[in-house]
Amino acid sequence: MSLKVGRQVGSGYQLVGSSPEAYEAYLVPPLFEPCAEQLLAAVDVGLGESVVDVACGTGVVGRRAAELVGPAGAVVGVDVNPAMVAVAARVAPAVDWRVGDAGALPLADASVDAWCCQQGLQFVPDRRAVLAEARRVLRPDGRVAIALWRAAADNPAFDAFADALADVVGDDAAVSMRTPFALGDREELRDLLVASGFAEPTLTLLAFAARFSSARELLRQEVAASPLADVVTGLPAAQQDRLAVELGRRLDHLTDDHGVVAPMQTWLAVAHRSEGDSAGS
Repeated sequence: MSLKVGRQVGSGYQLVGSSPEAYEAYLVPPLFEPCAEQLLAAVDVGLGESVVDVACGTGVVGRRAAELVGPAGAVVGVDVNPAMVAVAARVAPAVDWRVGDAGALPLADASVDAWCCQQGLQFVPDRRAVLAEARRVLRPDGRVAIALWRAAADNPAFDAFADALADVVGDDAAVSMRTPFALGDREELRDLLVASGFAEPTLTLLAFAARFSSARELLRQEVAASPLADVVTGLPAAQQDRLAVELGRRLDHLTDDHGVVAPMQTWLAVAHRSEGDSAGS
């Protein structure tokens, strides 16, 4: 599952080629729309507010935020990947989508009510710098809202996917599949927010189930929506089939008469900008 995983370029992971379109079509509805709805509810985005969607991808948080803030509000979506931003602009042209770096946002000081980041912070090498930038653009009473997958073991369908990749393709492919779950510890996340100058972080556990019609279909969609395509489509046909069979075997305990059920768990973290300077800002 891509979960914002892609080819590593510079300081982050990037989806390339047709992957952003597939990401929007295949993975946003079952995985990212449920998180977006709950993340914005947790941070209580309201009419007339200003919101920035950082590492916006194809823009599910930003376009939902635009509905909540209404015409009197403003939403900016920022992502380092031009291809992802292009898809976001096609899907929701009324939102202000920009190509930019989470550590150097194209926004004025103290101009934002809510800074949101869904499934992106785990890929950032310098998380403190990104959160310092969040403090810069937030108003004194502004707040951050962050969604981060729990550990791979708490998301067993994709833990099994990584194991299948390790067995059939190799450790590098398995590592890339596990990367989205790299910041899944509750206390690590809480400590990061406090150390970065945010007060009273509240962490809520969101659990839901994503469905795929079969293990083979999950594999097909994941390959289409991530740079696994570079690896998997280059394999001999027999090895591709072996991967599908191995994935099906490992997902048998999560399979019913309708397909594969993928139990998902993510943290939703909300905190307020604290007074004074943080250690990292």
